[in-house]
Amino acid sequence: MSGNPFDRHFRVSSAIRFIKSDIRYDIFLFDLEMRDAAAFELAELAKSLAHRRQIPIVVAASEIDSSLEELARNAGVVECVSKNGGMSALPNVIIALLQTGRIEPDEED
Repeated sequence: MSGNPFDRHFRVSSAIRFIKSDIRYDIFLFDLEMRDAAAFELAELAKSLAHRRQIPIVVAASEIDSSLEELARNAGVVECVSKNGGMSALPNVIIALLQTGRIEPDEED
């Protein structure tokens, strides 16, 4: 990703529009770049909106440590997934969210 402030503004403002919209989402997956804390800003926004408050938020990061996990939890993130393993943990996170009822599967017609 470019370090261009305009690029960051465009990505964040686009994400804000989707979060504030009435589009149905089962989960939010935000990418956290080391120099860009927008994922936490977006998580905090989603948790502040009544129609988004119950949606689980997962953050993908290159490096996960205890300080990142604490920041994530404070922002309302339910899980941090490492990008270093090719996101291999993501399916297990989604399965766990389904099993605990945090994500409800769509009913088939």
